[in-house]
Amino acid sequence: MYCCACCGARRKQPEYLRHVGERFGFYAAQGDLPIIWLHTVSVGETRAAQSLITRLRATYPTTSSCSPTPRRPGAATSEQLYGDDVLRVYLPYDYPFALKRFLRHFKPRLGILMETEIWFT
Repeated sequence: MYCCACCGARRKQPEYLRHVGERFGFYAAQGDLPIIWLHTVSVGETRAAQSLITRLRATYPTTSSCSPTPRRPGAATSEQLYGDDVLRVYLPYDYPFALKRFLRHFKPRLGILMETEIWFT
């Protein structure tokens, strides 16, 4: 059972399937520098973070920004705005084991949440 029709359809998309391991906390991407994790979910949040990411990169040039997103539109916007300057991955599902893997893999020095969305089920 999915929370909505778009969630079920999304799981059939090639882009989603290509990154399904990331949903469980398995990542091939590895940052060479310490990570600042900037949590953006939507296209709007990704765009709103642009000046913050620019400022973080200027202020902390020896760090790398990681912008995990749960959906492809946010990832595409991040790619358009930042190119390869920002490490892009998909967020893991809200399972403790998946989140622990994410944190263990990237070891973010700082986490910034752009906005909190709460979904009631």
